[in-house]
Amino acid sequence: MCSSDLLQPLSVARDDAVAVGLIANEFMTNSFKHAFPAGKSGEIGIALGRDERGRVRVVLTDDGVGRKGTHGTGGSGVDLIASLATQVRARVDWDGGQGTRLAILLPMSIPSALGRRV
Repeated sequence: MCSSDLLQPLSVARDDAVAVGLIANEFMTNSFKHAFPAGKSGEIGIALGRDERGRVRVVLTDDGVGRKGTHGTGGSGVDLIASLATQVRARVDWDGGQGTRLAILLPMSIPSALGRRV
């Protein structure tokens, strides 16, 4: 493995990291339960990085059956994701065509020593 294959470190405030972790957990739980019915196999992906403005971007995907609607129009898991994103002022974009794609964009922030937004 060469050094260009390694992930670059990302610094995120503790509260943001916890919320994104819970969102990722909920997305994966929903994927396992709903995206692959009747024993269908598939893939679930997570990508982390920064956008062109330096904001943290998290993209969660599955290649399952897809979902209908956008946040706020789904079940309790979708509502939980929307609520967590609101708490950290993140933008959430859903794409539910073939498979499901959830992109989370965290706003720019400067974490304090306690991990809270300054």
